[in-house]
Amino acid sequence: MENSQNVSLLLHTVVESFSDVLTFDQFVMFEGILIITRAVISLFGIFGNTINIMAFIGMGIKDGFSLSMTLLAVIELFHVIVIFMKMLLTDGFIIEHSTQVITWFPLEPFELYVLFGYVARPLYSTSVLMTSFLSFARCMCQGR
Repeated sequence: MENSQNVSLLLHTVVESFSDVLTFDQFVMFEGILIITRAVISLFGIFGNTINIMAFIGMGIKDGFSLSMTLLAVIELFHVIVIFMKMLLTDGFIIEHSTQVITWFPLEPFELYVLFGYVARPLYSTSVLMTSFLSFARCMCQGR
């Protein structure tokens, strides 16, 4: 019984110390830096994947490898667009909470952020699996 009280006291102390890590203003500043970083990386990804798609289509899809690379670029483009949307929703969430206005947006930005997170996961998983497949296929072609 005494051991469970010690664990409970320890957990209570840890939770109290975590709440003192960042103030809301520090959180907003940190998220602002992350928003700018996500925006720059997302815009480079959108630009780069668009160029890849145009290049692969321009070369012509003659074999399975070029088709797979084109599909990988399309999936990555969708993934980066979803990440860009998540960045915009994080911005809306911070604006809404820093102004203390709950009805700033017609839809809750954080709920949409979570929804876009669920959309991003399968796109990312598909991209990883496709990259692994293409790497394996290239290795098998070199082994012949």
